[in-house]
Amino acid sequence: NKICIELPATQEQSPKEFCLDFEVTIEDIIGTIEGCPEFKENEDLNNKPTVEFPQAVSSFVRLAVNGEPYPNLEIKVADPQLAPNTSFVYTRELEGLVAGDNTLSFTFVDGLAISNCDTTTPFVVNLFVHETPTEECPEFKENEDFNDKPTVEFPQEVSSFVRLAVNGEPYPNLEIKVADPQLAPNTSFIYTRELEGLVAGDNTLSFTFDDGLAISNCDTTTPFVVNLFVHETPTEDCLKLTMNEQKKRIEFNSEFQNLVNLSLNNQSYSGTIKYDQETANAYILISDLEKELVEGSNVLCVAFNDNIELDCIATTSCITFENDTTIICPEVSFTAEINGAVVDFYSVIDVLDGVNPSDLGIEISWTLDGGYLPTSDGDQYKVIGYQFAPGTYEICIKAWTNDCGEWNTYCKEIVIGS
Repeated sequence: NKICIELPATQEQSPKEFCLDFEVTIEDIIGTIEGCPEFKENEDLNNKPTVEFPQAVSSFVRLAVNGEPYPNLEIKVADPQLAPNTSFVYTRELEGLVAGDNTLSFTFVDGLAISNCDTTTPFVVNLFVHETPTEECPEFKENEDFNDKPTVEFPQEVSSFVRLAVNGEPYPNLEIKVADPQLAPNTSFIYTRELEGLVAGDNTLSFTFDDGLAISNCDTTTPFVVNLFVHETPTEDCLKLTMNEQKKRIEFNSEFQNLVNLSLNNQSYSGTIKYDQETANAYILISDLEKELVEGSNVLCVAFNDNIELDCIATTSCITFENDTTIICPEVSFTAEINGAVVDFYSVIDVLDGVNPSDLGIEISWTLDGGYLPTSDGDQYKVIGYQFAPGTYEICIKAWTNDCGEWNTYCKEIVIGS
């Protein structure tokens, strides 16, 4: 740089010029900044999309919208307590955006030359703008999906304008899903109980549309508020499915038996939940699912319904299993009542209470030390009043059906005293 001062001529002397050469660095103008200045996409406190950059270089920022230079760019300064030394531009408040795809190219002017920094490559933001609906005003509504999981729904064409605050704090990275078009056409939704940052107790979810959605005769500024109560999380698993391979059934804590909804392969399922008194578990037999299963992998999910009053966050537990067409023979054992040398044997077969094993085609045979042990009065399921000599004997029982493969066998020794 050079600055010159010219003294005009006087009666005593001719005109004179005094000049000074000096240098100015970029640091003299913008001060010292750490690292190269960068653009980044973000959102402000009102969940309005922004492009941010260091406040020190804001006067060097230029923008082109769809290839055309953008005049009179309005640059705002962020709250210094929340984002110190930060300036930003509201992207959806720019004029000249078109319905459909828009390209925003942010650059620094040539006056910003910082050593070891690439300040010439444009920072490009692809912004999709939906056409303004011409009919109904877009609305939020509470609902449930086919897995009975609580949702907030809204029209799919305005999903990019949706913003959320959880307990007064903006919610970043909001995951918006698209509903099955056959069940709910043109509908997007959010699972409310899958949001992060929920606290035990009362939660307030405030859904709004950002300022980019301006529809005549529509109030798109009033928040849609959902009050969500979350129970405290226990220290152990609240709801967890496990597979009992031996009995071919899926089990979970029976405490929740009347508080859950079922889904199989993403479809609501109304199958019977059974109860095992021995293990105090609720369970679902794989054989009961057979008509609904698909070839290969299947997914069964259990989710809490809205009647839960336990200290648990309402979650879903899922288990994946293969559709194994092999039919397992029924589990079998027996009890022995010894009265001196006389013994009564009663079979114990894994069927539902009140169900006759013969109705299921279950066959039983008994053996005594490898030989035949006759049943009583043609009832294959018990042996009554069998007379033994003193000694030790091995009693075995086998169970099978015409459809199952290898039969199940249970053996036990009994001792008859003298």
